[in-house]
Amino acid sequence: MLKTAKILIAVFLSLISLIIGVVILIGEYHAYNYRVAYQATPPIFKDLPSTFSQADKVFKERIQDTFPVGQDEKVLNDFIEKYNFHLYDSDDGFKLASYEIYGLVCNLEWSIIWKAENNRIADIKAHYGATCL
Repeated sequence: MLKTAKILIAVFLSLISLIIGVVILIGEYHAYNYRVAYQATPPIFKDLPSTFSQADKVFKERIQDTFPVGQDEKVLNDFIEKYNFHLYDSDDGFKLASYEIYGLVCNLEWSIIWKAENNRIADIKAHYGATCL
């Protein structure tokens, strides 16, 4: 009887832990939607598909349509500055701008990678993804 009680307590505690985990994930999802919907995030982030692979594809297309090859790099730099992206330079001539939203369980990141020649965008890529516990 004592052994059965211990097993029931262990199962009960496991279920409580599982419920807490699910509540945290649901809260994280709603907090993300709130931040993206109401923060001063770039409009280009809004209404992305719900799966990361599809959202990444749509984000890339939006960036390449908004900042096409040949466009003055100043337009992209103004966008990056307006929305407080973190800007990084690399040794290979590419630049990286990163925007992150930090969550309890997952961090979301939007990245723009480009190269400019004569102050014009020569190549541009983008990535959207998350890092989760």
